[in-house]
Amino acid sequence: MQADPAGGSRATVLLAEDDPAIRSVAKRFLEADGFRVLEAKSGEEAARLGARHAGDLDVLIADLVMPGFGGPDLAERLVRDRPGLKVLFLSGYSEAEARVRDPRVARAPFLQKPFTAQALRDALTGLLAT
Repeated sequence: MQADPAGGSRATVLLAEDDPAIRSVAKRFLEADGFRVLEAKSGEEAARLGARHAGDLDVLIADLVMPGFGGPDLAERLVRDRPGLKVLFLSGYSEAEARVRDPRVARAPFLQKPFTAQALRDALTGLLAT
């Protein structure tokens, strides 16, 4: 899942997940693969973090449902200000259930929880290749 296997600059990920255990595991997976990780426990916190972050922000990984506002609302807010931002949605729902809950989920790759390091790696590799 290296953002740049040649050792150059690495991708920065904004991880928005309200479950502390999942957030911790995902952060550990991402950092082990060389990503810089900004973490937030809610959509509101992630929006503030994304607005304040002066550097590049390459990927938003967002839980579909979080207190306040969830991943699709967060993605719309951040992509408006950062049009090149890539988005990956997470959910405990299946992808079909998630799309019924919010059709905007179909606009981005989706990863069902719980996930393995390899599943996250594969999702991000595909996303960063586009």
